[in-house]
Amino acid sequence: MKVLKIEKRDKTGKGAAKSLRREGKIPVVIYGHGEEPKSAVVSKNDLKTYLHEHKEEIIRLGPGRGKNVIIKDVQYDPVTEELIHIDFMHIHKGESLKASIPLILDGTAVGVKEGGVLEQWVREIEIECLPKNLPDAIRIDISGLKTGESLHIEDLSVAEDVKILLPPDEAIASIMAPRREEVKVAVEEEVEEEAVEEEAVEEKTEEEMEK
Repeated sequence: MKVLKIEKRDKTGKGAAKSLRREGKIPVVIYGHGEEPKSAVVSKNDLKTYLHEHKEEIIRLGPGRGKNVIIKDVQYDPVTEELIHIDFMHIHKGESLKASIPLILDGTAVGVKEGGVLEQWVREIEIECLPKNLPDAIRIDISGLKTGESLHIEDLSVAEDVKILLPPDEAIASIMAPRREEVKVAVEEEVEEEAVEEEAVEEKTEEEMEK
């Protein structure tokens, strides 16, 4: 695995962090295993390139042979949405870790096709596993889900060496019946369309009678 090079960060504080960002660098913190947190910086361009080329969750930070880490927290500027800070957590190869990974719903539910509304209650799943077994995401097919039905944590399928840390009975997605207002509007629109059609037929009949 290629090493993402980091540099020691001597100055801390908001002013120093802003100066670093102007130079195209991102402030980072590395911690884990009871070690004292270490401040460092990484090139913004190098980070983007590395993350693009390496899709796995584990990142190796340099210099030298590097240490295996995972991204624990990411901060973005609320206005520009630019990346401004990252927390890395150091991990050991044979040590299990806890992480939150995305839950992806595949397909279009039957209930949605019939007018129901999909509600996704859980978007990230907290799991525990060895670093080498860490999945990019957990996916579940919802195409068979009907209105009034729900999927729960216990319905998710993961590898035997991956442990989900959420209660089995926790709902992750449901198909809700359409709101009464929406149904009312739909009915009103249908009635209005029928009235327009009837009016058009009556006008046509009158025109034919006048001929």
